[in-house]
Amino acid sequence: MRQFPSSRRFAIGLALLCCSFAVGLALLPVIAAPGPAVSAPRVWRLQLESAAGGFYEAWMSREAIRFKSHSFGYTLYARSPDWQVTACRDDCKEKTSTSLKEFWREREGVMGACSVLALQKPLKVNTRQFPFLSFPGIAPRGLKGKEFVFAGEQRANDLFVTAERPKETAAYVTLTADLGLPAEVYSLVSVSLNMPRLDGCLLETSEYFKDGERCWVIRRRGLAPVSVPPDFFEPPRNYKYAGKLKRQFLFQGVSGIMDDVAAGLGPAKEKAAKGAVGAKH
Repeated sequence: MRQFPSSRRFAIGLALLCCSFAVGLALLPVIAAPGPAVSAPRVWRLQLESAAGGFYEAWMSREAIRFKSHSFGYTLYARSPDWQVTACRDDCKEKTSTSLKEFWREREGVMGACSVLALQKPLKVNTRQFPFLSFPGIAPRGLKGKEFVFAGEQRANDLFVTAERPKETAAYVTLTADLGLPAEVYSLVSVSLNMPRLDGCLLETSEYFKDGERCWVIRRRGLAPVSVPPDFFEPPRNYKYAGKLKRQFLFQGVSGIMDDVAAGLGPAKEKAAKGAVGAKH
């Protein structure tokens, strides 16, 4: 058998070693370079339907919100950092404004008088995940959120009473989703639909009766990330300013009955009562 010199054997061995190393690298699984981090969408579009108030749309971001009531014909705008609420009506080309806290107070005054939910704390709050709300690159397994359970016995009195005895309510269940948005955004949506301020974006509310039947109070019609123009969250500049926001502005033109009901509820009613007491002295 032919023997190679030791120096040549070393060179051949080194070549074989390098070749084996190259083949080994080729057989290794390919590891992709880390891609850019997935970020939440800049704007969410929410569509809700209320049994009492009709169809609503909200466009929500971390910095601003635009909320539209199709049934009552108004649009709300609010932006950080102060979240001043501006209400606009396209029919009369007018706009009004108020602070977010004042808006909460007015809407919660209405809610305390005519909402199906009282202002008391829920009986329990459960953590939920919603597979039916999955978004590739955002929440592939579904958005996370919460389930609020309110006692049926805490239901407020109905505005319209019929001769038929109402069914007994076991509980009200409300679902919210975590969209990574500020609490101010969530609260403007919920109180505008006569709901308490909730932790998360309002998705739906259902009423469960003691006989096992269920009916919807608020239901989700759509939720998706969208793109909007740069000035989308800016109120119309050419609308006439009509002063401080009053609740009648939101419901004007619907009916005289609605205006009378709105004027007689909540803090405005309490203020009128105090004035009447003072007049006696």
